[in-house]
Amino acid sequence: MASSITQDCIRQVSTYVAEAFKPDGFRRQAPHLWRERGDVINVINFQASQWGSAKAGRFTINLASTNRHLYSTWTGRKFPANPAAAIWPVHIRIGALTSGTDLWWDVEESTNAYTLAEFIVDSFRKDILTWFETYPSLAALDAGLSNFRKYGDVPGVTEAQVPLIRAIIKHHSGDLLAAERGLAAAMVASNGTPFAETVSVIAARLNAQTA
Repeated sequence: MASSITQDCIRQVSTYVAEAFKPDGFRRQAPHLWRERGDVINVINFQASQWGSAKAGRFTINLASTNRHLYSTWTGRKFPANPAAAIWPVHIRIGALTSGTDLWWDVEESTNAYTLAEFIVDSFRKDILTWFETYPSLAALDAGLSNFRKYGDVPGVTEAQVPLIRAIIKHHSGDLLAAERGLAAAMVASNGTPFAETVSVIAARLNAQTA
């Protein structure tokens, strides 16, 4: 199947962007970028709009921080062969870094991929790298979640997910008691709701007790 004009532009833009981020440890796995630092994987993910034509389209960029064990325990699936496809649990759109609004770039036949990539790097490189330093490890993510008050405190994470993510992190670090306490509290909080099934599934994957 022939690629769209948007996919072609993303491929070219990501190639140029990858060169700019290479000194920071990022590698390109078409068409996305990622790096592994300690127990966290940083993701620069290029997303094409589902709407477009043979001659026009648009794309945006998602940023994410993830972990192999955390992702697999939550989803029940193997970690993606392309790590940059794992946009969970912490994720944000690039526009939110500066303007706080969604940002998409229009693509058409006259679009110069190099010029667009140069603009993205010049405008966002510093902000992207700074954002990744917010949660440089699972311990830092756990600390951030411990202060969670409302959606947006940790980008992409919902209130219901917080105790489960923390339980997975605690379990992974060897603190099984804290993990089971977190899951038990989550089970009580979700009692009578559909989310209780999610708590049970995560507990089963960790072989942990919830009561």
